[in-house]
Amino acid sequence: STDETIQFAVRVKTTGWVGFGISPNGQMPGSDVVIGWVDGQKSYFHDRYAFGHYLPPIDKTQNWFLMSAMQDGGYTELEFSRSFTTCDHENRDLDILADTSRIIYSWNDNLPNVTQHPNGSEMYSFNLHQSYGLAGVNLLGGLPNPPHIPSGAKTFNVQVENVQVPNKDTTYWCRAVNLKEIVDSYDNEKYIVKFSPLITASNKAYVHHMLVYMCDGLQESDLGPGGECSDINNGCFTEFLIAAWTIGGSDFVYPDNVAYPIGGSTGKQFAMIEIHYNNPKETAGIVDSSGIQFTYLETPREHNAG
Repeated sequence: STDETIQFAVRVKTTGWVGFGISPNGQMPGSDVVIGWVDGQKSYFHDRYAFGHYLPPIDKTQNWFLMSAMQDGGYTELEFSRSFTTCDHENRDLDILADTSRIIYSWNDNLPNVTQHPNGSEMYSFNLHQSYGLAGVNLLGGLPNPPHIPSGAKTFNVQVENVQVPNKDTTYWCRAVNLKEIVDSYDNEKYIVKFSPLITASNKAYVHHMLVYMCDGLQESDLGPGGECSDINNGCFTEFLIAAWTIGGSDFVYPDNVAYPIGGSTGKQFAMIEIHYNNPKETAGIVDSSGIQFTYLETPREHNAG
């Protein structure tokens, strides 16, 4: 809505310029961006549109609005706002929706050069960014009033352990676990009411999405640290998908009268997690133990999810 606004605040360890924006696909072309900086007592801030991999020109209509700008101890802080929907006449602004937004950001430690023209206008020249990145964020958050989780609920985790993420652009890593070894009294049926992402704090930029499957028929040799999914052929991929998370996602909570049953005499015995690592800079030395945490009850609810 044009009547609803959202506020942003960025704090970056730089005394140069800061770029921030929303991308349609995680790439720079087509992105709705702002660039701002503080030079002495004066602040600069412009709504721009990225046509390609070059300096985005300033939009004719400014729909991002600076609220405050300052430098503090080597950091630049910018606070700004815009409407969820701007109705930009040139169709250069992306709507903010209840979905995952691809946030792009960049900065440089040098201030732009500002040239004053006789007519009062200004021209800006920039050094190329020194740092940049991408993050998936649900800007509008999750459910405003998520269902209550009863006291006494228990948890178990399906996760990888100290994976040395390959220094290549894309990796799919799979690991299988025996649920009887990580869930108390698994021979008695359990009822999942929530699952939540567990992302290694330093690896939020690399974990793109996670899937958890359940299956039967695995051997002891199928368990362990796991490996690249293309090297694993244990049949779990074709069985039951019980959880999915992607960048920008948060907890998934079932309604108060619904739960997903596992365990018991007919329950699947094994779970396998698949993690997609996105490492476009091919960074080496990433060690990851991300996964998904499941919250469950010992007692059934009115309806079973399936």
